[in-house]
Amino acid sequence: FQDIVQEDFIDSYNNLTIATIMMLKFVTHRCSHAQFIVKTDDDIYFNVPKLYLLLTSAKFPKEHYGLAGRLIRHGRVVKNPTQKWYTPEYMFNEDYYPNYLAGCGYLMSNKVAHTLYNVSLQMPLLHHEDVFITGICARAAGITPHHLMGMTNYFADVDICNSWYIVVHRFTPEKLLRLWKPIAQNKCNVTAATNSLRLISAATSVLFSSR
Repeated sequence: FQDIVQEDFIDSYNNLTIATIMMLKFVTHRCSHAQFIVKTDDDIYFNVPKLYLLLTSAKFPKEHYGLAGRLIRHGRVVKNPTQKWYTPEYMFNEDYYPNYLAGCGYLMSNKVAHTLYNVSLQMPLLHHEDVFITGICARAAGITPHHLMGMTNYFADVDICNSWYIVVHRFTPEKLLRLWKPIAQNKCNVTAATNSLRLISAATSVLFSSR
């Protein structure tokens, strides 16, 4: 389908930051028409219709369009070299990360994507993609990440016809196939979708927070 964008770097876990910067590069140069960009992992449940309903809701707080997801506050820097998320002091020498969004899935406006791309080219790289892009670069750009209810960085049981979740993390391919089966078989009715819209409209006052 010619829909895979490739760049010249090794596709590894520690290079996720580079991959995300390249995503921002592509958006900046090739997707100026897009209003929003969502970055996700490949092991997540992503409810696109629910996010669309949220973004188009009349009660949606428009000032929070910029950068939103599962907000991580006062995340302590891991300084133990035996742990997965170890951060050497030469890469980041503070005790706490800036507030940032969990990398399993986050939303940003096109303008924010453009800004974060330009800022990322001027910052020393950190291999923790979510911390670097939505925390360090966002802070340098004066952009505040906001918490969006419905985006999680952990596993949760999901009823796809009635769920208020937008992003849920840690699904196997087999679980994802089973999860989407009701949609493929047209088993989700209009009532469920209408109820979901009502839930979103009623909850928009608490959906977003910079805490």
